[in-house]
Order: sequence, then structure tokens, then C-alpha cells
Amino acid sequence: MTPPEEAEPVVAGLIGRATELDEVVRALRHDRPVVVAGEAGIGKTTLVRAAAAVAGRQLHEGGGFATLQALPYLAVRRAISQPVAGDPALVAGRVERAVGPDVLFIDDFQWADPATRDVVDLLIGRVAVVVAIREGDPGTDAALRAISARGATAVRLRGLASADALLLASRVHPDAGPARLRQLVERAGGNPLLIEELAAQGRTSTSLARAIVRQVERLGPGERRALELLVLAARPLPPGVVGPAGERLRGRGLVEAVSDGLAVRHDLIAAAIEEAIDPPRRRRLHRQLAALMDEPAERARHLEAAGRRAEAFDVAVAALAATRDPRTRAVLLGIAARTTDTEPSIWRVRAALEHRAIGNTSEAIALLDEPVVGDDGLKAFGAAILAGSLDHEGRGVEALAVLEAAHALRPDPTSDGAIELASVESVVLVNRGRLADGLAVAERVLREAGDTPRRYRLEGNVAALRLYAAATDRLEELEAALEATFAAGDGGIAAGRAMDLHYLTLALRGGAAAAAVAFEAAARVEALGYHTRATELRAESAQATIFAGELQATVVHVDSLLEEPLGLLSRQRLLYNRGLALGLLGRVEEAERTFEEVAGFATPDFDGQGCVLWCWGEVALWSGQARRALELAESSLTFTAFNDAEFVLPSLTRAWAEVEVGRAPSASPIRVQFRFLAGAPHELRGVAALAAGDHVGAATAFEEAASLWAGFHAERALICRWAAAESQRRAGDAGAVPLLRSALAGAVAIGFEPLAARVRRSLRLAGERPASAASTDRPGGLLTAREVEMVRLVERGLSNIEIARRLGLGRPTVARMLASAMGKLGVERRTQLAARELV
Repeated sequence: MTPPEEAEPVVAGLIGRATELDEVVRALRHDRPVVVAGEAGIGKTTLVRAAAAVAGRQLHEGGGFATLQALPYLAVRRAISQPVAGDPALVAGRVERAVGPDVLFIDDFQWADPATRDVVDLLIGRVAVVVAIREGDPGTDAALRAISARGATAVRLRGLASADALLLASRVHPDAGPARLRQLVERAGGNPLLIEELAAQGRTSTSLARAIVRQVERLGPGERRALELLVLAARPLPPGVVGPAGERLRGRGLVEAVSDGLAVRHDLIAAAIEEAIDPPRRRRLHRQLAALMDEPAERARHLEAAGRRAEAFDVAVAALAATRDPRTRAVLLGIAARTTDTEPSIWRVRAALEHRAIGNTSEAIALLDEPVVGDDGLKAFGAAILAGSLDHEGRGVEALAVLEAAHALRPDPTSDGAIELASVESVVLVNRGRLADGLAVAERVLREAGDTPRRYRLEGNVAALRLYAAATDRLEELEAALEATFAAGDGGIAAGRAMDLHYLTLALRGGAAAAAVAFEAAARVEALGYHTRATELRAESAQATIFAGELQATVVHVDSLLEEPLGLLSRQRLLYNRGLALGLLGRVEEAERTFEEVAGFATPDFDGQGCVLWCWGEVALWSGQARRALELAESSLTFTAFNDAEFVLPSLTRAWAEVEVGRAPSASPIRVQFRFLAGAPHELRGVAALAAGDHVGAATAFEEAASLWAGFHAERALICRWAAAESQRRAGDAGAVPLLRSALAGAVAIGFEPLAARVRRSLRLAGERPASAASTDRPGGLLTAREVEMVRLVERGLSNIEIARRLGLGRPTVARMLASAMGKLGVERRTQLAARELV
């Protein structure tokens, strides 16, 4: 049969997909993430494979399974053919090393387990990522939203046009007449898989399922058993397990070879076969699969499906004793909860607690949807986990309702349930702006708790909340609570306590002490297996090192962390602090590029966009762009912050900018709660006096501010030292000159070049001739160790792809890190970089 004239040409083995193919190829060539969406059988996988071939990129294919969403990292394990476990950031690093400059492809992303989704999110922008999503599944919308939010190129596949569908049918069934081909094409609705299967059957069945079932009925016993095992396994099986029947099934087009074994060719085929398996046979097959599985969670799952609940429970419980991985433990606890008749609520609560600990709060909520049966202590524990999970998902009203209902319970004050309930309730209340109420709840239960093993959880809450409420300024209680948490091996809670201690140390002891706390705690949290939380602590320390006056060290520290996969919150904090440090060093163009990058994805709150705008405004102010600084600072103050103290530094930026544009500084009633901000009211008073022409009053206020900022905020202390001396100069005080010289030495010592330029101008106006800024090249010492390694490889003539493969990094990661190195070294082209000598 001659193909119709109007049919599109075949491109890379595809029919009628030229436009979609071009979109995916262009995205792959620029390492942009891609999501291909469409109904089952529409050709998503075929399109991605063809696009990779055209783009000259190798695919590392994995995929989700509807029945295996509880198994952590299954999709990425399949993609790299390696066992992985642990924290998502740790796993993401391993996946990046395995994929390198190639492409990570996750099929059926709507079925990917939560841990795999976390890994993919961390890898976007580091490796080329493609996901395929089946439309019409309950998980489709959430998966599409998640990947689209990361800027993925979206390609939606629809049914083939009539001419293209006829062309495909004629190739599959060349002996069919035109009337028969038109009939089956109409029934298939343009779906390529339906066209192929119906055409291959040589009949115009209205049901693909019936056609497949009839084909299965003609199989021999060995082939049928092998096919049904593959269907119920819901994952590839090694050829040795399937036996010789596997090759015969491949020949029939029912099975295909994939990277990790043999699999049913398509989920539509699997679904049709599974529906036709009667219950007794299904149970027998699951028993056989249980005997074939090495992984305890899968073995227990098949035993459960086989009706062997007691055996499934025993396998799950035995495996729990042998693993510390929290994600595997969460799965095993869920199986135990479903397969025991003895106090199942205890196992459900334990499973929910583990899921909440790893951030899988939706599963924790689902586990506690059914009422907890047991004593008041267990019910209180379940209510605490449910409320904490709801609050984490932004469902604060529901969380408060759960807590209100739990007030009717009377758990033993020393029980785990009472401790957990009070701990969660205090946090939920604080998150709703009710700090005093939250502290009162925690203190009351702590008084009643006695010497219970979980007492450390409430002790940490109480110590932190007392400090936040300024009821004390002693850190010793919080430090002791953190030690007790580490001693208990409670890594998730320890990370939260360490974050509190970092913030409060910054507030009460200064940046250098806070950075030391963060680095030490991060190492200990990481040793407990919480890599992501450890990275968050290190990311938080970036602002502390800036406040300690370590500007160049901050840039190197941030860039070293950015070399690893990071969550969104850590990335945004690192980048806006990087931009601030670069701007204060006088590297304004690099700072601008950094702010532009982070502004593109920062969260729409003060911790995200608000901090980006403030840091950007501070850099604009000291680089001589007062009007822009004012606009940015005012914009940052429009966001809602957790605490009014967050607005202190943006208010200072605004006040200075207002004076520089000739406007009186805005009234800014600042209530100083922490020692860290004690210099702010005096600095604002000095700015106001300067604007009013009261130079003597300004000098006095700035001197007081400089004294109070010292040890807490190096840059602000220097700003106020200069401002005090400049005010004295304007008042005609000859004693201003030595003070200006001292301020200049301080600014030069930490590399605060924009301020040093202002001090030099003040000295010139005072009749002095200060030494000009040293003309030093940007040193190689500002590069991270990995950036130095990359520059050396460029010097040896390696391309980005070769560097990526050598170092086990994605092409986007290599490109970004080389761009960073070139910016630091002041070069624009690779040839200049290769010729540059590092010191």
C-alpha cells in the first residue's frame, strides 16, 4: 500500500512527530529539562529515545511503577543500574556522577516514588533531565506542576493525524486493505500503540485488552507464566528469572529488553494481562515472586499480595532490625502496619513518624487518616504527627483543629505521646505568630514530664523559644539540649536544634561564633545520615561569615557548596549571600549576575525574594546607585517576615539611600531584641542627624553604633566608623583624619572596596592624599578546589563534555562552574582561561 501523499515524512523512526522531535532535541542540546506528556500508548518513550539519538546523547533510563511507589529511589536505581540509599542530596550526587554529560530519563514520572522526585528536583540544572508523564493518572497533575515549576520545556503529544495514522498502520500490517486500515485507525483514535496492536492482530477488535488477552491465551504454559510474573513484578526481571520464554515473548512483541532485565513492553499491555489473571493464580504467582526477591521490602510486598500476611510481617520486622536508612524503614513499617492484627495502630504511628522525619508528610497524613486505636498516649502521638505533617504542608488551620481535638486526651505526662504532642503544638503555635502561647505549652508539659527519655525534645523547644522571646540571653540550655539530641541519635531533630543555635548564636555572640556552630553541627548531623540537613546548616553559615567580615572566604565557601546538588531554599540563601559578598568586594557586575539568577526562582516571601532585594539594594547603595538602592530596599520591606527583626537591615539600607537622594530618612521604629542588632537604632539616629545637618550629633550616634556593631557585623561597624569620622570632618574637627585612616585600613583589610573608595574621598576632602586602591589581579586563590581542577583541564585542551565525563558531573554543572571561574579571573573566553596562570 502506498503511503498517502499528505503524510508527514518519517523522522528518526517516527511518524508525524517532527515538530515535537525538534522541540525535545533543541532542549537536550541546551541541557534544558523536558517533560513529555500524553496518554498511555501515545509514543512518549519512543519520542524521547529518538530525540536523544538525533541529539547524539546517551540516555540513562529509569521509570516509576504504580504499585512500587513506596520503594525509595527505584526509578533512579534503574536509570544508573546501581544500588543507592540514604539522603536525597547524597543520592543526587551519586546519580550525577553516573549520568555525567549524558541524559537522565525518568519514564512514568507520575509514578516515581517521592525520594526519586526529590533527586530529580536536585539534579535539574546539573544534568540534562527528561521525564515522561502519563496524562489521566491521579498523580499526573502534581507531577506536571512539580517539573513545570523548574522551567521544564513541556511537550504534549496528541493522537496522530489521520494520514500519519494510516501510514503507521500500513507499515505494521502491509497486507491489509484500505478499508480495514481505515477502520482500525478510526477505532484506535490516533494512538500509535493501539494502531500497532490492533493492526498486528489482523482484526478490527474494538478492545485492545481483548486482543491482547486472546494473544496470551495462545501462549504455552511457560511463556504465559513468565509474562504474568513480569506483569505482577511491576518491574524488570533478570533474563535468568524469566528463562528461555523471555526471548520468545520478545519475538511476539509483548516483552522488551531494558537496562536492568526484561519488562512488559507497555503498561497498557500489562494492565490488560493483569486484569485477566484470576485471584487464586495471582496469589500463587506472588508467592513465586516473593521467593525470587532479594530486597526485603519487595519480598514482603509479594508475600502480602499472596495472602501470607504473617510471613510478610515477619520479613518486614526482621529487615527493620537490619537497616538504619529512614526511607527503607518507612516502607517496612508501612508493610508491618498492614499485615499485623496485633495493635496495627502502633505500627501505623511508627510508620507515619518515619515518613514525617524524611519529609514525606503526605504519606504520614494518609497513614493517620484512619483513627488511631489505643491508649491516650498513642492517640496523642498520632495526633502530634498528623498535626505536624499538616502544618508542614501549609494546612495550619487543620493542624490547629487536630491539636484542639487532642486536648480532650489525657496522656501520661511522661509518655512519648504527651512529649511529642506538646513539642508539635508549641511549634505550630509559633508558626502562627503565637510565640508566648507556644512557649507556655512547652514549659507546662516539660514541668510535668519528669525524667523521660524523650525529654530532650521539649527541653530544646523550651530553650530555643525562651531565647527567641528574649526571656533569657543564655545559650547554655540550648547547647545542652542539642547535645542530648545528638546523644539520642535523633538526627532530624538535632538539625533543627542546631539551626536554632546557629541563629541565636549569631544574635547573641556574633557571626564568627555562629559560623563555627553551624560547621561543627553540620558535620555531626551528616554523620547521622542527614546530608541535606547538614548542607542547609552550611548554607545558613554564609551570612554569618559575611557578618564576620570574611567576604572572600564567603565567596569560596558558597561556590564550594554550589558544586553539590542543593534544595531550593539552600540555593537561594547561598546565592543572595554570594551576591552580597561579591558586591561588598566591589565585584558589582558578578554580583548583579548572581542576583539576576536567584531572582528567577526565589520563593515569594521575605526569606526568598525579600532577601534578594535587600542584598541587591545594599550592593547598589555602596556602589553609588542610590535611587536603585532605595527602590530595591523599599520593595524588600513589602514582604511578610517571620519576625520584625528581619526588617532592620533593609531599613538601614533604605535610610542611607534616602539621604543620598536628598530625602529625609523614613521613620523606622525598630525594637531591638537581640544583641546582634543593638547598633541599628544608633545608626539610624546618626543617618537622621546627618540628613538634618547635625554633624556633631551624627558623629556621636555613629560612634555609639560602631561600638555596638563591633564583633557582630564587621561591615556595619566599618560603615559607622567612616560615617562618624566623615561627620567630624564636616564639623571641622581635625581629629577626623586619623579616624578616617583607621576606617580605610579596616575596609581594605576585609576587602570592602566600595566603602574604601568613600573613605579615600573623605580623606582627599580633608586634604590628605591616600594611597590609591592596589591594582591586584583577581587571584586564583578565590577559586574553589574544583574550579582550579577544571581550569587545569581547560589548559590541557579538554572540552566541557570531556571534563564532565572525567569529573562525573553534568554538562550544565561544568558550564556554570567554568563561568564562575572565568568571572573570578576576569576573562571572557576559554582561550584566555587556558592561557591564564593561576597563583
